[in-house]
Amino acid sequence: MSNQVLEQELVAKPGDTKTKLKTLFVTLPQRDTAGTFPPYGALAVMTYLKKLGYVNLSFYNMDLLRPSRKEAIDYIVSYNPDVLCISAPVSTSYENCKYYSLELKKRLPQLKIVLGGNLAASAEIILKKTGVDICVLGEGEIACKELFDVLSGNRPKSELSKIKGLGYLEGGEFINTGHAEQLPMDQVYDVDWSILDEHSREHCFQKFEDFALDSGQIKYFYGIRGETIAPSMLEKKISIIACSKGCVARCTFCHRWQKGIRFIPPEILIGRMKYLMENYNVGFFEFADECFGADLKWLHKFCEMVKPLNILWNTAGMRVKQMTPAIIAMMKEAGCRSIIYGMETGSEKMIEIMEKRAAIEDNIRAFRLTIEAGLNTIPQLIIGMPGETHETILESADFIARNITLDESQNPREVSINFAQALPGTPLYEYARHKGMIGESIDEEEKYLLHISDRNACDEATTLNFTEYSRLTLLSWRNVILCIVKYEYMKKFGLKYYYKIMFNGKKRPTLFSMIKNKQFGLILDSYPRLAYRLRRFMWALKWIDSCKRYGFRQAFRFLGQHIVVSIKRILKKPSPFEYKSLRKIVEKDIKEPFKGSKAMVPLRIGR
Repeated sequence: MSNQVLEQELVAKPGDTKTKLKTLFVTLPQRDTAGTFPPYGALAVMTYLKKLGYVNLSFYNMDLLRPSRKEAIDYIVSYNPDVLCISAPVSTSYENCKYYSLELKKRLPQLKIVLGGNLAASAEIILKKTGVDICVLGEGEIACKELFDVLSGNRPKSELSKIKGLGYLEGGEFINTGHAEQLPMDQVYDVDWSILDEHSREHCFQKFEDFALDSGQIKYFYGIRGETIAPSMLEKKISIIACSKGCVARCTFCHRWQKGIRFIPPEILIGRMKYLMENYNVGFFEFADECFGADLKWLHKFCEMVKPLNILWNTAGMRVKQMTPAIIAMMKEAGCRSIIYGMETGSEKMIEIMEKRAAIEDNIRAFRLTIEAGLNTIPQLIIGMPGETHETILESADFIARNITLDESQNPREVSINFAQALPGTPLYEYARHKGMIGESIDEEEKYLLHISDRNACDEATTLNFTEYSRLTLLSWRNVILCIVKYEYMKKFGLKYYYKIMFNGKKRPTLFSMIKNKQFGLILDSYPRLAYRLRRFMWALKWIDSCKRYGFRQAFRFLGQHIVVSIKRILKKPSPFEYKSLRKIVEKDIKEPFKGSKAMVPLRIGR
């Protein structure tokens, strides 16, 4: 649909049934606290619907407001919508989705509940186990518009089968109408910010000066060569904005609804940025793309147009293969202060498993060029994928140490290390089903979704063990990597400078105070040589930690399993693991890889 048609339908006609459909969009609480990432999914769909005449829409930002469950239920019941649209951008929001949808169905039996976001990759479970009536499978704008046309006109349910991008039950059977139709690139992430209330807008656009200097929110707007920020900029606000949707890669741990990648035309993107600058005093932008600037023609045009705005910006997702000194210089001149890459591993073997479509040398070159240009970056790892071993972990540790020691400005503590998290719609999830870690029935899958609800990828309690090693070994690998990285940094720059960086120039706590306060991680930070020598025994430290976390009974189960696995590895050499894309392992090497209903197979395969 063209912009011209959208503008023609902007004003709802008197008596139009669209105006009578009362709809409430909600964001489910994510994690412990609300992040600053705007609720783009809900806002984009609401903006699209408003332009087409569906003006009786409201937004309840539960993720930010954090009401009690009773308060949230009472609010929604008192609002009494005809349709409740739940935005669930991550699959770890299942428990909240189940609770609220079932409770609301009890109080409002006629309510239609529609769910969109990545959680909908588990559509059959959601429809059979929760109060959700319809799942949107993919991009929500066009699918929701056509769905709302049916609902507002009280047309028969049979018409849903004509709408691409819906999942629903018919006689207890899951119906999948296919992936939703995607918007043209000039309409991607078209958001009407006035939909948000003042409190939500203040949260999305926070003042730069309100953050501590060492906070992650603003640190990466400063360069590593002592660059300063003009005093006039300090009162400006920060905004997170997207330049594209999709990715050029298909990492085997990553779920995606989008096929390919669409870049918002630079002219339109710059217009949106100017609007935020003029209306919300934004002067700092974080570009939250999965694959920023993969189209080099687009990137050159964007940098040319953004430079005159005199803003500072950073990006959290670039491809390492495209980086050259000229490209980085161009970005820096246009206001870029940091570039984050999804490197994920320092092992060529694990790159094959992840299907990263890059080489370790590409990672090393990109990191080096970024640091040499005086821009910030941070290493990011995902560990524990199938095929991970002591050897691949040491390769990743050496890789990170090599990058961190490129410049003394790097902080050896600032390394992002997450465990591989099996999310629906990924080869990793299907591999876990095949191995019996999740199970293949709807009840077993739901049990897993409940298990990982409100947990993130660094959570040790819920991570699955895809390796041939014990759980204690798996959990210890993060410390092993950090011990090596900190030791190599200390060795290159000296213990005195190491302490200065690690403790931000403050006095190091005494050993007695650290023991008294049970700050065992701080002890490892304080004694890098000792930690390095103990790296092979990090599993023992992790066992001590498990005693505190889970109690002695569970901890001794972990210890028993560790001993058994270790003995087996000594007595019998593990069978060789074939290092190739996990997608190929799942789709070609596993007999009946996508067990279950046929309608779920496209969702399990992903895009």
